[in-house]
Amino acid sequence: MARFEGVVFSLKQVGICQKKTKPERETHENFFKDQFQFAKQLFQQLRSGILTVHKKKLETHRCKTYSDHSDPEREKRLEDIDGLVWPSAPGVKFNNKPPTLNEVNSVVEKARGKFWH
Repeated sequence: MARFEGVVFSLKQVGICQKKTKPERETHENFFKDQFQFAKQLFQQLRSGILTVHKKKLETHRCKTYSDHSDPEREKRLEDIDGLVWPSAPGVKFNNKPPTLNEVNSVVEKARGKFWH
């Protein structure tokens, strides 16, 4: 009889665990069904509470956190590192002009050929 009671106790524990994890499992399943819809619902939920902060306090925090002058070690020169190799300047300048129609057409033609093979 003790063995039967142990099985019943174990089954009760499994049921309790399943009840606790059911919302988590549903959330997990909803996320993997449609990630974009899940994110949309998540970000459209109403916010609780109101965020209030004085402008001066916010500016002080921003300056203290992100200011270039907050770190006294900032301008200190770093030591030379043995084995560090600095690359040479590139021999050819990078072409940052928009692609021409001929360049686009050649890429599209190559892609079409790869698609059908």
